[in-house]
Amino acid sequence: MAYYPIQQIFVLGTIVFSSGAESLDVDLYRFIRRHMSGDWGDISDYDIEMNEIALATDGPLLSQYTVTDAGGSLRSLSIMTESDRSITVVWLNS
Repeated sequence: MAYYPIQQIFVLGTIVFSSGAESLDVDLYRFIRRHMSGDWGDISDYDIEMNEIALATDGPLLSQYTVTDAGGSLRSLSIMTESDRSITVVWLNS
């Protein structure tokens, strides 16, 4: 298995997982690493632009990823880092 360094472009603060996200039984830190490196996942072009602005102005940062759960179903996982970079929340969308 190859490992590639990931450039962290902002501070995550405390990371909090919802019970729904924890129930996915996947490596959630894989998605945290993508989020902290600016790989925003499956968001709109508008939300990508808002994230780029937020990086420069200390606004909130949002990522969304499609995840396959243990049962083989596709689920949507969101990650949000608050404006003050004190907390990052990971949750499963319904």
